[in-house]
Amino acid sequence: MNTLSNVVYNSARGNIMKTANLTVKLDKNVKKQFQEFCESVGLNPSVAINMYIHNVIQNQKLPFSIKSPNKETLEALEESEYMLKHLDEYKGYNSAKELFDDIGR
Repeated sequence: MNTLSNVVYNSARGNIMKTANLTVKLDKNVKKQFQEFCESVGLNPSVAINMYIHNVIQNQKLPFSIKSPNKETLEALEESEYMLKHLDEYKGYNSAKELFDDIGR
């Protein structure tokens, strides 16, 4: 990714700081909604994204939790929870040989 760096004066810190551009690809509708939100709270998207990035750096975590179990994972978790609650319904084996003998191998 190409970045364009420049130098600006940061009056809040009283020093000169280098800046760099960050390009993000978004769905056009998402971009429009974000811009509208930013305007409604008196910000522009650049300031809002800078606030987000500084928050992540300061707290060393994202300001929201990330959860991504898909349908298959959720079904497997539900099945394992059910099995744990109903262990008496399942036949157990003391060895692999015992299992293979039972299934006819």
